[in-house]
Amino acid sequence: MLARTLVLLAAAALVAAACGAGGPAEPTASVVSRGTPAAATPGSARPPAASAAAGGATAALGIGSYCWSEPGRTGVCVDSVGPVTASQPLSVARGAMVSVANPVQGTPVGSAVVTAWSGLTSMPVQGGQLVWLLGGGSSSLLPVVVAASGLDFAADLAAGRYVVDIALTYPQGSVNYGLLLEVR
Repeated sequence: MLARTLVLLAAAALVAAACGAGGPAEPTASVVSRGTPAAATPGSARPPAASAAAGGATAALGIGSYCWSEPGRTGVCVDSVGPVTASQPLSVARGAMVSVANPVQGTPVGSAVVTAWSGLTSMPVQGGQLVWLLGGGSSSLLPVVVAASGLDFAADLAAGRYVVDIALTYPQGSVNYGLLLEVR
């Protein structure tokens, strides 16, 4: 029991240290419980909701790990064991362009990395979403084009289901959005 407590305290200290860079003084840290991102403290900063669109269809993106701060709010880091997605996929034809509108209005994306994972196992979490465990699967980096309005990437993947992790950075912090993508 003591060893587990020490491990949890060490993990919380590492997350808090990572959140401290560039954020407000004394951001809080949340610890993962059973693979589910811990809820942020009321009044704390949180990245905005985002969505992806392709071929006339739209899908909400899940919010996974993030470190975020905003003026007048408590900065916070929340961790997840893997990408968080909706339970229903965005279905696209192979090679289709997938667009993600910039969820932070008036602030350009600092950097973007898009990774498609296959062969992952999921667990249900609150709100009908899924968290995907990053073990045993394979991944591919997808080329991404970033513009002020958002980002685009091609679903140039073999037919199948993929968990797409969209890692974005902003002056406010970083966030990992998740998309369940079905390529036909």
